[in-house]
Amino acid sequence: MLLQQDRGQWSLIITGGDNQPTTFKVIVVEKKKFVAENLANEFPQKIRYFENAANLNAVISGKENEISFEFRKIPNDQK
Repeated sequence: MLLQQDRGQWSLIITGGDNQPTTFKVIVVEKKKFVAENLANEFPQKIRYFENAANLNAVISGKENEISFEFRKIPNDQK
């Protein structure tokens, strides 16, 4: 995953299992969240990342499906 800025436009670039990158245009940037979309992609078409308390959440969605993820910070003494 790569977050990249080119001429003032942010893009989220995801490389999947086939090693081919898919670019999502970042359409919303706020203090604790961002949303990227690529409506031409089969799935996902939209990716949302947002902070929820001490966790980072992600939601990937398409025309009919949505999958949520929650990432928790691992304390340094547990790494």
